[in-house]
Amino acid sequence: MYRSILVPLDGEVASEHALPVALSIARRCGADITLATVHTGSPGDIKAQEQARVYLDRVIHLLPKAPDVAFQRAQLVGPVAETLADYASESEIDLVVMTSNPRGLLSKLWSGNVTDQFVRLSPAPVLIVHPRGEEADFDRDIVFDHILINLDGPMGHDEILAPTVALGQLMNAQFTLLRVTPSASQLNIASPELPVYTETNERSIAEEMQTEGKAYLEAIAEPLRAQSLSVGTEAIIDGPGDEALDFSNQHGVDLIAMTSRERSELSRWLLGRVTDKELRAAGLALLIYKV
Repeated sequence: MYRSILVPLDGEVASEHALPVALSIARRCGADITLATVHTGSPGDIKAQEQARVYLDRVIHLLPKAPDVAFQRAQLVGPVAETLADYASESEIDLVVMTSNPRGLLSKLWSGNVTDQFVRLSPAPVLIVHPRGEEADFDRDIVFDHILINLDGPMGHDEILAPTVALGQLMNAQFTLLRVTPSASQLNIASPELPVYTETNERSIAEEMQTEGKAYLEAIAEPLRAQSLSVGTEAIIDGPGDEALDFSNQHGVDLIAMTSRERSELSRWLLGRVTDKELRAAGLALLIYKV
């Protein structure tokens, strides 16, 4: 499934932390890797283009060579999110691997919601990793041992499965399908026509929703288990924290996969109550697919 991988770089080491992940994936499936920079100034800015070329050449020279993995460069010009998305579409990119907080040559351009915007525009799944330490270790083999697939959206929104399973199979990963359902009180706020929430009926409503959620996940899990994959299921009730992150911390998850429309706003993950700092501290990567 993964034949071509795009890695956006901003000229600083923080963005280069995406490269060990991209290399680890490419080595396992023989994918090509394209390193891309985006210049938002004039297309005729020869100096900027030369700087980008020198930078990309230097990075490619430092990367360890691997059989069946070819490196390419792309020097793009235009608005960052839109330009990268257009390139990914035109080049038939299968996966984008990038860091969440670039701070280098494009720091002003990548601030705010640009990562969010790109994920929403990207035709390919986007794997977001978080810089840990100073310089990236290009020789380090990154393995995702336990992948959590977050299926919080309406039932049937399971498009994230194919790219996630393809990635997990490359690394012999264990999978957990997670569905976090609203609490009874949250449902009453969102749907006033429902029976009024009380402490006496909370438990029965919660248990019914968990049962339905578990059945939904098990129906998805069975075909995957038939492929000899290790797949667990968890249906839990939403609470004051972030249940997916809490579950991940407690069960050794190192990658969370989700679609961009789950939870209504992707910014909840990137800029909301789950911060980049928390995800980095937990060692968690995100695989996000626009549907």
